[in-house]
Amino acid sequence: MGTDKRLAMALFVLLAVAFYVANHGAFKGYFQDDDLDNLSFTRELGLSQFLTPLVWPRVFENNFRPVGHFFYYAMERTAGLNYWAYIAFLQCVHLLNAALLWVVLRRLGLSVMASCAGTLFWVFHMAAFDVFWKPMYVFDLLCGLCCLLSLLAYMKDRWVLSLVAMWLGYRSKEVAIMLPVVIAAYEMLLGSRKWRRLIPFFALSLTLGMQAIFQNQHREENEYSLHFALSSLWTCLRFYAGKVMLVPYAGFAILLLFFMRDRRVSFGVIGFCAMLLPMLLLPGRLFSAYMYVPLIGLGIAAGAIAANLNPRWIAAFFLVWLPWNYVNLRWDRRVVLADSDDRRTFAQRLAEFSRTNPDVHTFLGGKGPMNAYGTRAAIRLAYPPFTKILFTTQDDPDYRQIFKFYPAAVLNWSAARHDLGILVKRTETPDASYIRMGSDTPIWQLEKGWYEPDGMYRWIQPEATARLSRPENARHFELVVNVGPELLYRLKHSKVAVSLNGSLIGERDFTSASVQAVRWEIPAGPPGSTEVGFHVSPEYRGPRRLGIAIVSFGFIP
Repeated sequence: MGTDKRLAMALFVLLAVAFYVANHGAFKGYFQDDDLDNLSFTRELGLSQFLTPLVWPRVFENNFRPVGHFFYYAMERTAGLNYWAYIAFLQCVHLLNAALLWVVLRRLGLSVMASCAGTLFWVFHMAAFDVFWKPMYVFDLLCGLCCLLSLLAYMKDRWVLSLVAMWLGYRSKEVAIMLPVVIAAYEMLLGSRKWRRLIPFFALSLTLGMQAIFQNQHREENEYSLHFALSSLWTCLRFYAGKVMLVPYAGFAILLLFFMRDRRVSFGVIGFCAMLLPMLLLPGRLFSAYMYVPLIGLGIAAGAIAANLNPRWIAAFFLVWLPWNYVNLRWDRRVVLADSDDRRTFAQRLAEFSRTNPDVHTFLGGKGPMNAYGTRAAIRLAYPPFTKILFTTQDDPDYRQIFKFYPAAVLNWSAARHDLGILVKRTETPDASYIRMGSDTPIWQLEKGWYEPDGMYRWIQPEATARLSRPENARHFELVVNVGPELLYRLKHSKVAVSLNGSLIGERDFTSASVQAVRWEIPAGPPGSTEVGFHVSPEYRGPRRLGIAIVSFGFIP
C-alpha cells in the first residue's frame, strides 16, 4: 500500500471518529412523524410493490420513492423500532458518501490533502445536519449515494452503470433528475466531450421532468407544487443562500468562484447550482437538509480551491469553519432532542396499551408530541399489520361520532407530566358524576361547546352542555372555574348560569381573577343520566368564541 493510501486511510479513520464524537447525540433521538408514517405503511407492502415502480419510468402522484421507502420496509423487519439501528445506518452511509466524494476528488486530479479538504468541508456541513440525525431524510442520503456512484462510474467510462445509478438516485429522491446537467458539465470542462453517450441520461431526465410538470398543472395546490414566479424563486434563493456558509445571504458569493481559472472549481459550482435548481421551485418545502446532494458539488469546488491555496490558508479556514459548524450543531441538536423523550414515551405507552387491550381499534387523539398522521402511524405500529384502525382528533367537529364504535380509546397527553393517559370507553363503562379536566377526563361526557384542554382546565363556548350520572345522594352541585386577568380586563366580569335537565339551579358573577369554586344546593331528583347546561355572558370574542375556562364540575353528596 502506497504512502498516499495509508495517509488517506488514517485521515478517514480520524474523520469517522471525530464525526461520531460530534454526532453521537443522534442516537438519543426518536422517530419523526414522517418516519412513523413510512414505517406503518411500508410494512404492509409486498416486495413486488417496490420492484414494479423501481423499473417503471413514471412520476408517482403519491410521491412513492421505492429505494428510500424500501429502507423502511427492510429496517422495520430487521430492527423494528430500535432507533439506534436507523441512526447507525444513516451515519455509516454518510461516511461512505464522504469516502466516495474523496475518490471523485482524486479522480479529478487533486492531491490527498486537497481531496481531504473538500471532503472535510462537506462531511461536517451543518446544513445537512438533519440527514444524519433523522431517518426521514434517508431519501436525500440514498440519492447522494447513487449520484456519487453515478458520477464516479461515468468518470471511469462505465456510462451504463452510471445511468443505472442515476435511475436509482431518482427513485430515492427526485433531485437526481438534474444529474445529466452535472455530467454534461464534466464532459465540457474536464472530459473528452463524448456527447452521444449523454443522450439516454437527458432522455430519461426529460421524460420524467415533463411528467412532473404535467402533474403539477393538473393537481390541487399543495406544499409539493412547483412555483415559477420570481417572488417564489427569490424566497427559495434567500433561504438556501443563508445555509451555504450558515450566514444569511453569504451563499450568493459562490457565484464569484466562476472567475477562478480552475475548471474543477467551475464544475463543482455548476454541480451545486444544477442540483439545487429543483429545490428553488418548492417554496412550500424549505428545509436545509434538501441541500445534501447539491452540497456534493460545493465539496468538489472546495477541494479544487484548496488545491490552489497555501496550506496555511486552508488551515486558517478550517480553524474557523469547523468550530462554527459545531456551534450550529449544538443549536440544532438542542431542538431535535427537546421533544425526543416525549415522542418515545408517547409511542411506548401506545405499545403497552395495545398489548393489554388488543380489542381496542378506535382512537380519539388530542394535542400531543405528535401530529395527527404521526399519532395514527404510531397506533398502527403498536398493532399487528393490516389491523384496521379508526382514528380522529378533537379538531374534527364530528369527533363525537367515534363513540358510536365500542370500545373506543381517548388519548390524553399531559405536557406537565410528560406522559400519556389512555381512557377506554366500553359499552359497560358508567358515566362519571364529577369531572375534572386533565388526562383522565371522560371526554365522551362533554357534549356541545367544548374546546381542547389547556393544561388543567378547558375553555367552553358561551353555550355548552355535558352529561353526568347523578348519584342517589346528590345534594349539591359544584363548579370550579379559572378566571384569567385578560378576560376580566376585556369584559370586567363573567356571569355563569348552570342548569340541570333544562332547570336553572344557580348563577354566579365572577369579578376577580383566580381559580374559584362555587356550590349550589340542588332540589331532590331521581338518580341517573343528567344533562348539565352552561350559559356564559358576556362572551369573549377573539379567534374563537369563548365563555369561561372550567377546571371541574359535578355532583357533591
